[in-house]
Amino acid sequence: MRIENIEKWNEVSVKLSARGYSLYQMQYAIDLPEGFHATFFSKESPLVEIVTYNNAVYDAILRYTLDGQ
Repeated sequence: MRIENIEKWNEVSVKLSARGYSLYQMQYAIDLPEGFHATFFSKESPLVEIVTYNNAVYDAILRYTLDGQ
């Protein structure tokens, strides 16, 4: 899933938190052609991968916690 604005990230992060997803793995960077990839893990659900080139979304992902922030 590609997210390029903080409003969309805020919406997605609440859903990830509600489903018990934890930040699992990160790779690349927003200034690379691949973008920043963040993978989220939940025991009961499939992995979710988010890709962004947006610095605000990147910072918010780094601050992600299970309470949906």
